Amino acid sequence: MMLIPAVAALMAGAMLVLSLTADAFGKHSKTVTSADAASLAAAGSFQTQINGRWNHLRNHPEQLPELLPTLLEATLTDMTDTPRSAAQAQASANDGSLTSLEIRATSGGLEFTAVTRSTAPLKGQSTHATATATARLTFRGGPLCFRGNGVHLGLWMHGRCIGPDDKVLDDLDPQSTPPPSTASPSSSPSSASPTSTDEIPDDLKDVLRRTPRFEAVLVE
Repeated sequence: MMLIPAVAALMAGAMLVLSLTADAFGKHSKTVTSADAASLAAAGSFQTQINGRWNHLRNHPEQLPELLPTLLEATLTDMTDTPRSAAQAQASANDGSLTSLEIRATSGGLEFTAVTRSTAPLKGQSTHATATATARLTFRGGPLCFRGNGVHLGLWMHGRCIGPDDKVLDDLDPQSTPPPSTASPSSSPSSASPTSTDEIPDDLKDVLRRTPRFEAVLVE
């Protein structure tokens, strides 16, 4: 008769272990999913930002001397606000929260590493399940490329990735305003003559017609 309580206690203990294990496995799996989704969302959001800036540049060729250098001189790893918001939204959608998001520039592209944790602690514990995932964003064609080990964007022209100081872009220098002695009284000293479409070199026109093509994949 003494065996019955002992067996019952063993079964209860086994059930508790199974319950805790199942809870930990379930939360860990969801946290891994939230990390994967968060890193891919960050990469996708960054891609949307670049596409938006490129399309604005294409639609306003008269602003090319100002907009193109700004795009090519931007430090990509500083553009974190929108990717972070997108990562947090996807982490939350998968029962997790974003602990951190790191954007790293590499020679192969930009890497977005998201660290997430489960919203609720593990059953019977005060700790949370955590997971880390990295998505890499690369170009798969089009007018843009990564230069400076991935820190900046470049234009893919003449079989190479060029920056804002490349001599190929010399023809895009903004026209300077006339000196004060020849400027008309009504002219603004801070304004420069806009660039017309006819003033854009033909090879650059060809680049502007192209659309950036990205690929975002999870890195093992």
